[in-house]
Amino acid sequence: MLRIDSISNINFFSQPTRNKDDAKSSLKTRLAAAAAAAGITTIALTRGRTKSFEKVMENQGIIIKDGLAVIKDSGEKFTGAIKRNVKPFGLKKETVQFEEGVMTERVYHDAFGREAAGEFYKDGILRIRVPGIQYIKNKVAYPFYIYDKNNKTAVAADNFGSKVDSVFEAMRNKIKKLD
Repeated sequence: MLRIDSISNINFFSQPTRNKDDAKSSLKTRLAAAAAAAGITTIALTRGRTKSFEKVMENQGIIIKDGLAVIKDSGEKFTGAIKRNVKPFGLKKETVQFEEGVMTERVYHDAFGREAAGEFYKDGILRIRVPGIQYIKNKVAYPFYIYDKNNKTAVAADNFGSKVDSVFEAMRNKIKKLD
């Protein structure tokens, strides 16, 4: 047989209402969160700005003189790299490499640091261009164009295959073999 006790001895407690200290604490937390969000936004906007290539060169003390990149103060031919954001927040980055004042390559990387596109020069003349690189799982696909010394297309090809260590390194090796 089932026995049921009376429910008269059960007490129901109400939840305590929030006092003024809890309300102040909550307000402080919300204000701190708003200030943090504003600070992060400000940092992101100032660091994410893109600069023109000429402005970046000027900031590094490099000028173009007689078609060559030279160090403004000493007049020496510049050898090195100039890096800049092409799209805000580092979504696309550009690196331009110079040797003895002559541009040798202009390459682009995406936000993840993967190779995105590139142009490779020999004696200051564009000889190889890779307009875009697509990554699909562990495969890579990219078209590339090889130009003759008169800037006319000599070869246009697509490369599909397994992922290579570096498309850019493959193009650097290819340009060394060009006459």
